[in-house]
Amino acid sequence: MRLKTSFSAVGLFFLLTYTDSEWRAPVARLDRPQSFDAPLCTSSASLAENIRTYEFFGARAADAGSSLRQRLLVTSDYQGRERRFTGQTDWHIEWRACFEPRGSHCRIGGIVSTVNVTYTLPHWADREQAPPPLRERWDRYRLSLAAHEKGHGAIALEVARMIEAALVGRTDEASCETLNAETSRIVDEVMASGEAMQRDYDRATGHGSAQGALFPF
Repeated sequence: MRLKTSFSAVGLFFLLTYTDSEWRAPVARLDRPQSFDAPLCTSSASLAENIRTYEFFGARAADAGSSLRQRLLVTSDYQGRERRFTGQTDWHIEWRACFEPRGSHCRIGGIVSTVNVTYTLPHWADREQAPPPLRERWDRYRLSLAAHEKGHGAIALEVARMIEAALVGRTDEASCETLNAETSRIVDEVMASGEAMQRDYDRATGHGSAQGALFPF
């Protein structure tokens, strides 16, 4: 079970040129003629993961279950209904486009993005005082829940790569400013597709239950 993923995309637009193997600040002209045959920009997508925990207590199954239920994460599901989950994945994509101006033409030569993902998971404070069978059941559940949330992180990284695929190589015969404005619309469409992918993943896995994340208490 998990909290509905939250996400945002931040487009940071830099008009850059690429000379002598270094990134340079925007300049008024290019030092030498360039063409679309030789890409000037590069692309990359990186994943930055962070884990946050919340505690619950009790050494017996009944006590631990009661404590965990009292501390479940409250959010709205994909239909806007209030739900309570044990795990949560929050993600947002920070990205910037590298524009290659060529006279009156402009091309997107690369997208550099960072996918920031935070997983929120429960921590059983009294695990060591619990009977071994209960500890083993909890450990299996915790691993399955974490694997499910990591799946959401993997989808977020895939969305960043979808943004790259949708933007790199696009050109505009008017100006980089016109192309810049078009990128926002395209990214909005990709992010909507990403939200649908996250929703389909939750439906297919039963919010992790099909992956072994069955409430252990």
